[in-house]
Amino acid sequence: MSTALSLPLWNLPIMGKLFQFPYRFLSLGLIAGPWLIARVFDAMAPLPRRRLLILFLILWVVPLWMSMRNIRWVLRPEGYYTTNEATTTVADEYMPRWVSQKPKEHAPRRLEFFQGRGVITVNKFSSHRIEAVIDAKEKSIVQINTVYYPGWGIELDGQPVPVDYRNGMGLMRVAVPEGTHQISAEFRETILRFIADGISIVSGIVVIGMLFVKK
Repeated sequence: MSTALSLPLWNLPIMGKLFQFPYRFLSLGLIAGPWLIARVFDAMAPLPRRRLLILFLILWVVPLWMSMRNIRWVLRPEGYYTTNEATTTVADEYMPRWVSQKPKEHAPRRLEFFQGRGVITVNKFSSHRIEAVIDAKEKSIVQINTVYYPGWGIELDGQPVPVDYRNGMGLMRVAVPEGTHQISAEFRETILRFIADGISIVSGIVVIGMLFVKK
């Protein structure tokens, strides 16, 4: 699946959506390979085992030495990575379904007035929490230039408010009355994700417990 022989399969759109890229299948070899090699060594006589070990070392050291000779360093400033618009996905599979207009560049402002006017002072802006002071000169709509995803909640002056994300960009918008207000947005766990995390934790504990239980 990681060679040119599988190219006809990778030309099928469904393959990219399911597996993203061929190197996914190398993970099978990383798990099965060491176990199979150890099993073969365990079943072999000492002399063939030493010969096979020498062969494996040659097959490992020679390609490694050739690869190390061809290393080329590429140095880029930090800003290259923090402003890179590229994505690690193949078919935008992490983009919410309600986003119909995909962003092509970073928004010039973290928060801005979609409707109305005033002054916005951002006190904190991170991937999971946003805090700001809004001085609205009239009844307004403030847009947070972050794509809405289930788990985001917004409070205005300490009270939960509805979040409008039904727009082409999927950005969060909140109605703000005239005056000075404190706005805070935070990304939290949803009930479904909390249950899934709980199942994962319990399953991990059970598996670890089974490893220590005698047959």
